[in-house]
Amino acid sequence: MTSLRTLRRLTAGVAVATLTLCSALIPTAPVRAQDEGAEASPPRPVFAIEHTGLAGLFPDEKDAGLRAALSMLGVRLKEIKADPSMDDEEIRQIPDEAIDLVDTLLTSPMRMGVTLGEIDPNTNAPRFGVVLSFGLEGERAATTFDRDVERIRAMADMPFTPEPSERWATMHDLAMPFGVLTYGPRRASDGWRYELIYGEVENPDAVVSYLPKFGADIRDAPAARGMLDLAALTPLSEMMGGMLSMFAPQGGEIMQQMRDSGFVGPEAMTVDLTSGCSETRGVERWVVHRAGRYAEALG
Repeated sequence: MTSLRTLRRLTAGVAVATLTLCSALIPTAPVRAQDEGAEASPPRPVFAIEHTGLAGLFPDEKDAGLRAALSMLGVRLKEIKADPSMDDEEIRQIPDEAIDLVDTLLTSPMRMGVTLGEIDPNTNAPRFGVVLSFGLEGERAATTFDRDVERIRAMADMPFTPEPSERWATMHDLAMPFGVLTYGPRRASDGWRYELIYGEVENPDAVVSYLPKFGADIRDAPAARGMLDLAALTPLSEMMGGMLSMFAPQGGEIMQQMRDSGFVGPEAMTVDLTSGCSETRGVERWVVHRAGRYAEALG
């Protein structure tokens, strides 16, 4: 139950991060460019999440049946699709490769990291980087996954054609209207992974360093962990606050209230979450940093 509740909360966090990234792509009013010659500060981690896969989320032997059922979803969907009595043409046309991909994504370890930098004077948008990474069982599994992705991409007849990546030889660079998306298998520090990388990302493995450490009692049975640094969102929140002030008379007052409550600004709060199992129980820890100074405003 703890793992399911944690997964729902972390999924909600992914949705919030996705909306944030979409907001960052919206053209905004011109901003003052940085002084010539001034070096921009490196992007800061804003959001990160990791779960250890099906076995970590449901480690108890009482969940063995659930683990087996979830791991059989792909096989069962293929059986349903191939059943002679299936008269739904749309279901029959689902490629086996798509079922295999979804099956792998549902059961594999996953991690995601988002970083945010200062306003880019050329685009008037914050500089950000995104890594979405799935752990796979070796090079063969990673290349098979990549082959299935490319087959589906070819079936979809996308208007964009990928090229071999200029940064990671085993990956692809796909030029999109909003930038270059790098995707494919990569040998990471902890084994082969399938990843999607966008924006300013120097080292995809650095996502692990953004995350809180597991407590000693759950170190042998970790399930999930995540972080959200509201202070690192300052470039985006201030930009959005400026837009709010332009369109709403109370915009400035609303932003000040959020600063006073620790939700925006360079001293805003940071939240860490870890979840896992000890020998006898599920353990979930939430830590809110810099919360004490906002206790009165938060009530």
